[in-house]
Amino acid sequence: KADTTNLLPSPRLTARNNALQRVSFLPSQRTKRMISSAARVLALAVLSRTASALRAGRLPLRLKGARAVAAQMSSVPADETRGGSHSLADQVARFARAKEEKNERYLDIASVYDGSFLEGKRVVVTGGNRGLGLEISQAAMAAGADVLIMCRKGDVPGATVYAGVDVTDGAACDAAAAKIVADGGPVDYLINNAGYFYEAKETVLDRTLNFDEELKQIDICGVGPLRVSAALYNAGGLQSGSTC
Repeated sequence: KADTTNLLPSPRLTARNNALQRVSFLPSQRTKRMISSAARVLALAVLSRTASALRAGRLPLRLKGARAVAAQMSSVPADETRGGSHSLADQVARFARAKEEKNERYLDIASVYDGSFLEGKRVVVTGGNRGLGLEISQAAMAAGADVLIMCRKGDVPGATVYAGVDVTDGAACDAAAAKIVADGGPVDYLINNAGYFYEAKETVLDRTLNFDEELKQIDICGVGPLRVSAALYNAGGLQSGSTC
């Protein structure tokens, strides 16, 4: 009879082999992440195809609320005047629709706005000397706010005006911010209202794109708020609790 004792693995080796076999079937963290990502992509694809099928009427609407979901997907999306999260780009059409629907939330701001929280607050409004900015300034003053207007020129009764400020001019923004803080300390609210819109119609085909005007618009509307916000922050005008 042959002695096979030495041919059998030791208990220690057997335990290690068993452990290696178990480990080999466990996915690594990287593999888990890949599986998770793939599952999300698959889920999004399924949802997208399901939504398309619902809109096209190819799926039976058996679940409770499914009809409402399908109707919402197939109808005009809710804009911000109906509790949605976006705006209808065509402002004229948006206003006309609000009048047609008698949308008081859109037509009468007093139905949703209470400015009492502004009483006694220091509020900076850029471009607050005319147009929409002037309306904002006057509404804030009516609510009891101390309104500080940064603008190129102008005068607004009841407000403190810091003229000579072009939001494309970093030095001018810095000087006005320092003066605002020196006059009364930090501000509670900064409303970056100053803006510019090039109204001419531009198209590629007839070569009417005005890149200088487009860059000007970006400089005023996009970078301008950053200049003013940075100037006030660096001057100590925006602190914890300030809103801009």
